[in-house]
Amino acid sequence: MAMADSRHLVALLVLVTQLASVAHAAVETADDDGLREPGRTAVAIFVVGDKPLPVGTRAPLLRGGERALQRHPTLAVQDKDLLLAEFAGETPSGQIADARTLAAAGIALLADERAAQAATKLAAAETALERVLAWVRKNELAEVQTALGVAHALAKDKAQARAAFRRLATWRPTWLFPANRWPELLPLWEKELAAVTEGRFGSLDLVSVPAGASVFVDGAHAGVTPVGADSLAVGVHYVTMRLDGHRRTVTRVTVDPKVQTRVAVTLERSSKQLLVQQSLARVRTDLDVTEVPRDLADLRTVLYLDHVVIIHATTDGAKLRFDGYLYDLRSRQRLARVKGPAAGAALADSLEQSAETLVDALYAGIDVALPARKPKRRDRETRSSILSSPWLWSVLAVGAAAAAAPYVWDELPWSQSPSCPDGHACGAIILGDR
Repeated sequence: MAMADSRHLVALLVLVTQLASVAHAAVETADDDGLREPGRTAVAIFVVGDKPLPVGTRAPLLRGGERALQRHPTLAVQDKDLLLAEFAGETPSGQIADARTLAAAGIALLADERAAQAATKLAAAETALERVLAWVRKNELAEVQTALGVAHALAKDKAQARAAFRRLATWRPTWLFPANRWPELLPLWEKELAAVTEGRFGSLDLVSVPAGASVFVDGAHAGVTPVGADSLAVGVHYVTMRLDGHRRTVTRVTVDPKVQTRVAVTLERSSKQLLVQQSLARVRTDLDVTEVPRDLADLRTVLYLDHVVIIHATTDGAKLRFDGYLYDLRSRQRLARVKGPAAGAALADSLEQSAETLVDALYAGIDVALPARKPKRRDRETRSSILSSPWLWSVLAVGAAAAAAPYVWDELPWSQSPSCPDGHACGAIILGDR
């Protein structure tokens, strides 16, 4: 095989490796939550109360607790709603696979220097990824838009190249263009980026039914519904809404500089949420026992969890008091209990800080490296398709690594390793953030 052909093959295999990492990946710093990260202890947080909690209370408690868990190097925070969707067979695995197949085909054509054909595939991939953006990492869309701009530019279609770069810069202004591979296109990218950052801005009015959902605009946390988002560049943005026990949504929104755009989303309950609610309702009276209650242990077979953190809220006058419980579902033992502080129910910042402090205290001195016993799924028919299986992607990733070893990696188009500011999920084309 000629060296040029080998490099094209390696480029395609690199994409397969990237898809392996995003198929079942861990939570990111913003709203790109995943399922499981190999080698880490899978943990999720549940919030229960002695009475129904005020609207807007649950979301900041979960956010603060998850922020504490994300700092722990051996834990992988799980998105319960994505896990429930997988268990219920609600994940659009076929559409995700189709979108990634289009992206792979476009990248292969670009690596083979067939820019016009690559642009056609990548444009289709962009549209397909937008449809499943609630289920994949947003960096996948950013990577495809970067490649699409490059393909149009190499095909001498400057207008389309500028449009693709403009779309990317609008919602990912911190994106790092792979200038090491295409230095001649860097001025074009920088011109579009400047036009976005120095251009006009608008705002969004964000509401959900039911209220109290966490909102992320382009991956950055905007607050809890109802809430507004200001200083957004004119153009297309992506609004994610998450509410415990409901299906996550991502809405494609165009910001107008003249009017505040209203985004109203009705969130659907997960079809399997009742299982979790029933388990937690029965567990409330057994939180103080040292052995994991049976109803709580059953969550391991539903959600594949190793650890469960429960934040129990009780009414304390005008405030809520939060107690924390940490359970290991593998050993079926309660590992820690912490009496937490009281906080005002209407103060989101106070709630977040209370939950963060509580979870930090729960894990103080805890060794999470216990041998795991692999649970069995109770409903085998709800498995994802083979294309979304982590085993399949792992095999392909190993093959990619073996095939790529003899070649010169620093000459690949996607060899840049960018940094990423807090609150964003950034990256360079293909080898972006996991």
